[in-house]
Amino acid sequence: MIIPCHRLTGASGQLAGFAVGRHHKSFLFKLAYNKQEPALFEDQNQAAAE
Repeated sequence: MIIPCHRLTGASGQLAGFAVGRHHKSFLFKLAYNKQEPALFEDQNQAAAE
């Protein structure tokens, strides 16, 4: 099994070191687990709900 290193956390559950910096690791986590739809589709979803 291969697990991308940006998905690993430290034993405490906190973000641990990452070769290109923790801010990049945090960005990748947010990007991977963000469940919001892009703003591009926001108006279409509101119109469909009404």
